[in-house]
Amino acid sequence: MRPIFLALAVIPSVSTLASDVDCKDPITTIEVNVCKNREVERAEATLAKYLQASLDRHEGETEVGARIEESQERWLEYRAAHCGAIYEMWIQGTIRGVMYGQCQLELTQVRTHELWRAYLTYMDSTPPILPEPDVAALD
Repeated sequence: MRPIFLALAVIPSVSTLASDVDCKDPITTIEVNVCKNREVERAEATLAKYLQASLDRHEGETEVGARIEESQERWLEYRAAHCGAIYEMWIQGTIRGVMYGQCQLELTQVRTHELWRAYLTYMDSTPPILPEPDVAALD
């Protein structure tokens, strides 16, 4: 039992490894995956901000808020299914994690922009509630 314990003690934890990754120049598959996950996390944080602003703008409009929340739930299901299919499509390669992450990133950026366009802008020259999100996927 002792050799197994010693072997496990020298293996760095995934979170420790992740914190040590330099995403300016990822080299290994693990590093590339860690960096892609960081991009997805940042995009999801932006999405959450735009979603909350959308709900805040329509506070008091019970049906609108309920529909926004419902559409978000269904969108999350769609993203999981669609990106899950991408992940399975690349089952034979180590690139599958990056392809899955890229799928999540692109769909999240597009969803953020859609929330901004639909709920946070005005029909006249009134400035939007939040700035237009930077969406690389739309380029």
